[in-house]
Amino acid sequence: MIQNSCEHKPKEVFRCVLDGIERIFYASDYDNTVSFDKPQCLVLNLTKEPHKTNVYDIDKLMVHMHIMFDEVVLGWRDGDIPPVLSSFWHAFEKYIEYNFYLDICLNCVASHGRTGTALASLMVAIKGVTAEEAINHIRKVHCSKAIETDSQVRYIFEMDNYYNNRQVPDEIDIRGSIMLDLISKYELLGEEDEIEE
Repeated sequence: MIQNSCEHKPKEVFRCVLDGIERIFYASDYDNTVSFDKPQCLVLNLTKEPHKTNVYDIDKLMVHMHIMFDEVVLGWRDGDIPPVLSSFWHAFEKYIEYNFYLDICLNCVASHGRTGTALASLMVAIKGVTAEEAINHIRKVHCSKAIETDSQVRYIFEMDNYYNNRQVPDEIDIRGSIMLDLISKYELLGEEDEIEE
């Protein structure tokens, strides 16, 4: 599902107060996450590949390496919805509070589908915004290609129902960015056909 042509260095997407302390949430693509260098920071890696490894017990060398963040690897398949229970986003919020993380960066390969879906889910769960507000905010502030599939859009509406008791509409007007791209290309093809006639 990777939609290329974007590069996403860590960028602030939203702020919120958790347990009386302001936290900042960022988005990044996989390769640029290594430049995320903040004190008390956490990376929620939505791919299957960690940025660092503890396999060889290199903790003493880590202070001399550029990668200094704590990392949670979720292992979420591209184009899919998160492989977690609905309660995960609240549990993740508590994990952030308990460990005193101030800056939290979410990443997947291109920073579109999984990253956008996770950030919107967090906005719904933590800030209480509607699914539509969260999706529109992520696409405006982070990237218009965020939240790629219709199933990811529906998932955010389901999280809004779970956390905020808002009804999931039978028909959701918001589409995944991949579908929006296809519709746009199809409409352009239709215009070209009309011009040729």
